[in-house]
Amino acid sequence: MAQMNEQQVQQIAEQFQAELQSLEQQQEQLTEYLNELKQTQDAIETLEDAEAGEKVLLPLGSGAFVHARLDEADTVLAPIGSDILAEEPPNKAIERLESRRKEAKNAQQQVQQNIQQIQQRLQNLISQAQGGQPPEQPEGPGQAG
Repeated sequence: MAQMNEQQVQQIAEQFQAELQSLEQQQEQLTEYLNELKQTQDAIETLEDAEAGEKVLLPLGSGAFVHARLDEADTVLAPIGSDILAEEPPNKAIERLESRRKEAKNAQQQVQQNIQQIQQRLQNLISQAQGGQPPEQPEGPGQAG
């Protein structure tokens, strides 16, 4: 590979930075999603121990709650995908949420690995540019790793 000039090195470094920024946004979104899943799971677990007619605090989001009485305590409406809800026992809804949490955690770990790889490649680029060796070309999104 031919020696790259300073402008080419800068362009490659900018590509790495853009990839890092995209991956960090994915990481933030996954963290928010994991938090939401955990809050939902906690709420369902609270309802699991409740009885019909019992007064509960119902989370509305953003830290707001409303007092409510349970009509039924043995089923919840839970998302099963594509904006479709299913009426199911709380333990089944919790299992589904736990499965989604595992998938999201795996995705989060993969994103973190990709971030580390890009950071290493960026560091290599800087080192090679300072040492006069040809830098590694960036790969497209999703190709790192």
